Amino acid sequence: MHARRLAPLLALLAAAAPAAPLLGQPVPAVARAEAQAPAFARRLDAAIDKAIAEQRIVGAVVLVAEDGRIVYRRTAGHFDREKGEPMREDAIFRLASVSKAVMSVLAMTLVEDSTLALDAPVSRWLPEFRPRLPDGTAPEITVRQLLSHTAGLSYGFLESPDSLYFRLSVLDGMELPDTDLYGNLQRLAQIPLAFPPGTGFRYSLATDVLGAVIERATGKPLAQVVREKVTAPLGMTDTGFAVTDPARLAPPYIHRAPGTEPMAPERMTDNVRLPMVASHITFAPSRSWRRTTLRQSSGPSARAGAPQCLSVRAFASAGLTPWKSPCPAVWEIPAPAPYTWGPGVTPSSMAMESSAP
Repeated sequence: MHARRLAPLLALLAAAAPAAPLLGQPVPAVARAEAQAPAFARRLDAAIDKAIAEQRIVGAVVLVAEDGRIVYRRTAGHFDREKGEPMREDAIFRLASVSKAVMSVLAMTLVEDSTLALDAPVSRWLPEFRPRLPDGTAPEITVRQLLSHTAGLSYGFLESPDSLYFRLSVLDGMELPDTDLYGNLQRLAQIPLAFPPGTGFRYSLATDVLGAVIERATGKPLAQVVREKVTAPLGMTDTGFAVTDPARLAPPYIHRAPGTEPMAPERMTDNVRLPMVASHITFAPSRSWRRTTLRQSSGPSARAGAPQCLSVRAFASAGLTPWKSPCPAVWEIPAPAPYTWGPGVTPSSMAMESSAP
């Protein structure tokens, strides 16, 4: 496998790596020299060491797999910088949009067993969710369009600060929730679609809508279906909507943009507002361990897990191209100074779904 083909996996696992199972199988204990090509390992070591020395990241767990075989694994830096604790291989990291891959795999397994249909209207399961176009018409949105982010929905951080997303307090999935999944979709349904479904692409809360569809279609809580269909079969025992072991949950840090002072990442607290794209996004790290009475807070946009590799089936049948795929990709979102969405921030540390999701 060429180095460029390893890049996406590297990016996804750069924040964490499993202490054990890969695809649910035990990881063989192999000596570093035997498991890693010296030149390849030296290049990765140099890149990781440089990022830590320049204080672009606080710590990392890195795993690279090629053709189902682990060829590189390493912990580096701090798990908790303030306490001086070194990074641990079984660390659990907070997740953001990487969870979309898990939700999409789940949806496709339900398509396979005929619980869902790609071109079925969402209104079959969510008749109350009928967002309208600016002209007042209410077009049908399909499961396929939710998966491919072509439904016409959006995120608050992609909209202006005075948009309806903020005026109606639509949750992006990283803040402390004040309503449950269905309450958030009720708010979302009041906002005009950005375009007729199927005619454009916009990264969005479509995955949250998909989570509600899955609950209605299966008659089970979303967390239970995720566990039964995806995380349990893959051995991702630490991945879910709440942290399984708070002692292993890595503290989150905000990474300052290059050229700003101080450069060192700052420890994140609740209600941190991070400039992002057109406006901002608010983070609340404590949502990973708070047990709330709200039902499935704000959908599948943020979870906790330790790293695990996912074997994702081909999405070609769903009409998902690399640019429209809900699966993670290597890309950057420009953000105004002083912060940037890069390694060090809760979501930006690319904290891979995992369980070492």
